[in-house]
Amino acid sequence: YLLMDYEEIEPQRIHDTAQIILRSGRRLQKIIENYVLYAQIEVTLADEERVNAMRQERLEYPEIVIRQVSEEIAHLAKREQDLALDLSPMTIAISQDNLQKIIYEIVDNAFRFSQKDSLIEIQAVQNGKGYVVTIHDHGRGMKQEDTHNIGAYNQFDREFYEHQGLGLGLIIAKRLTEIHDGKFELTSALNEGTTVTLTFP
Repeated sequence: YLLMDYEEIEPQRIHDTAQIILRSGRRLQKIIENYVLYAQIEVTLADEERVNAMRQERLEYPEIVIRQVSEEIAHLAKREQDLALDLSPMTIAISQDNLQKIIYEIVDNAFRFSQKDSLIEIQAVQNGKGYVVTIHDHGRGMKQEDTHNIGAYNQFDREFYEHQGLGLGLIIAKRLTEIHDGKFELTSALNEGTTVTLTFP
């Protein structure tokens, strides 16, 4: 109706409609990008030579990447005060782009599925197992059976919550972690929150 009646529509209404179109376009772009990335990951997993090459990659100062991505998401959500960071340095076996994607998907979920004024706690420490990144929210959580069914196109409790996507975020983060010989663990309790623990060599 914007094209046909734009001369009669109030400027504020045009602005609000344009914002909705922009958000929808960005959401569609992310869905397409995640779909393509997921397909690429599945192909890569079948290529042992490629996987071995990726496991030779090194990233210094991953804590900087984690901080930048997390703060950007908190800013976009207008919840800077809800972000709590405790990050230590270490060189790890992953590319910067892949770590950015992993952290983005998990932290974005943490903010989207928790309420304002509830903490999103992110810790990264070095221990005997490697570089352990823990992302904990106090959001709506997941049912126990759902934590064991993370996979492509799974959207939990879709009848109650509108997710706007194909449900690829968590499985992409999991697959990328595993490609780099890392470990992905998720624990959650309904109405209590979710914790994702990533261990990178």
